[in-house]
Amino acid sequence: MGRSQEDWNEVVSRLNAGDRRALLQLSRLVTSFLIRWRAYDFRDEWDDVIQDVIITVGRAASQGRIRDPRAVVGFIRTVARRRFIDMINRVRTDPLEQDGDEIPWEGESHDDQASELRTFVARLPEKQRIVIEAVYFEGRTREDAAEVTGIPLGSLKRYQKLALERLRTLAGGEA
Repeated sequence: MGRSQEDWNEVVSRLNAGDRRALLQLSRLVTSFLIRWRAYDFRDEWDDVIQDVIITVGRAASQGRIRDPRAVVGFIRTVARRRFIDMINRVRTDPLEQDGDEIPWEGESHDDQASELRTFVARLPEKQRIVIEAVYFEGRTREDAAEVTGIPLGSLKRYQKLALERLRTLAGGEA
């Protein structure tokens, strides 16, 4: 049985009213998007993406940012896609996550590495440091980091790229 977009608007309204069934319906919708995108390699991250999407959609609806009831599914799909892409980028570029095969600073413990990394991060320009702390140390998505820090998303991405390049230089190209 197909669902009209007005039904999804109602589901989002029920979600904001605390309806558990609405939460499950939205979870299934986001999961269906992840399945369509063949995101199976990132299955361990799905719960985080789903939770992030539901929080974002709930906030947007309560703030009146979803004005057209026919746009609800498209809005949810767009948010899910952005969160999924951010998650892929975070997983692929996270300098804090390491393969078991590679040891970036040979002879040092993980605590020493973390301490040295935090020292390098402290040496970054302020906006780059703020972005790295928000995205990697606090585990925020880029969108959430932009919202919390007040840095526009495009600028945040640029600062993140510059910061990662600078961290590689500071670590002697080993990180």
